[in-house]
Amino acid sequence: MFAKYPPLGEILITMYGSTPEAYFKVSRVKDGYEKVVNGMELLYKYGINFRVRGVLLAGIEDSGENYIHLQKLIPGFELEMEQAEVMTMRLRHDSKPKNKKIESLRLAPEQYRYRIGERGEGYYELRKEFCSKFIGPGGDKLFTCHAGAGWGAIDPYGKLYPCLILMSPEVKYDLREGSLRDAFENFYPKMRTWEAKDEEFKSTCSNCFLHGLCESCPARSFAEVGHMDRRIDYFCDVAHEEAKGLGLISDNEKAWEVKDWEVRVGRKSTTSDSLIKESR
Repeated sequence: MFAKYPPLGEILITMYGSTPEAYFKVSRVKDGYEKVVNGMELLYKYGINFRVRGVLLAGIEDSGENYIHLQKLIPGFELEMEQAEVMTMRLRHDSKPKNKKIESLRLAPEQYRYRIGERGEGYYELRKEFCSKFIGPGGDKLFTCHAGAGWGAIDPYGKLYPCLILMSPEVKYDLREGSLRDAFENFYPKMRTWEAKDEEFKSTCSNCFLHGLCESCPARSFAEVGHMDRRIDYFCDVAHEEAKGLGLISDNEKAWEVKDWEVRVGRKSTTSDSLIKESR
C-alpha cells in the first residue's frame, strides 16, 4: 500500500522489545516481533522512509543491546531508545488487573527528577527553554490541547472522538447520524468551551503553572478515574518532581501556590534585574 500511496512523511515504528520474548512480555501479541520486523523489511525493500523507537519499560529487562542484530538484517537500521514515560490506563475501563499491571510498569515520580541529571546539561537546557515558552496556569478551561480542533479519531463502529485516547461518551460523535462537517463546525467547537466543574481541580490544576509540563489531560484523567476534570496524583507528582529537578520549585512547594512563576521560568525578570537594566 505504501509503495502505491507513499506517506507524506517518515513512518515512526515503536519496538516493544529487542527479542521475541521481550516483545511478547510487553505487547502480549503472539508473533508480534516477527511481524513488525517483516514489516520493516518490506518498508526498506520498497524505499519507504522510517525510523525505529525502542521503548524501555520499568520491570522489563531489555537493555536494547540485542537490537544490533537488526542492523545486519535491515541496512541503514537506526534505533532511538526512549524510556516509556506516559503509561496510560486502559481507555475503556474494562480490566482492573491489567490496569494494575500498567501501574506497576510506571516509573516512580522521583525518578523523573533524577533522569534530568542523567540526561546531561543539554537535556536540562532544552527542558528549561520549553518551560520558559510553554508552561503556565491553564485556568478552568478543560481543553487546552488540540482535541477536536480540526482532527479526531474514528473507531471501527463509525464513532468519532476528538482525541485518539479520549473515550468519554460525552465527546463521542456518531458519524452514522451526522457528518464530519457538523462534528468539526458545531459539536467539537462547543466541546472546546467546556470548563472544569470539580472543585479540587479548580483550586489546584487550574492555578498550577506546571500546566504544559504535566502530562495529565482530560483523556488521561478519564482513563484513570472516569472523569475528565480530576487532579491525577501520579501525573501531578511526576510534574512536581521534574519541576524540582529543573529548579522551578522547592521540595515543600505546590506549584498552584506559586505566584512568581513567570520569573522562575524566565519569562519575566525580577524587580532588581529590571532596575539594573534601566540603570545601564
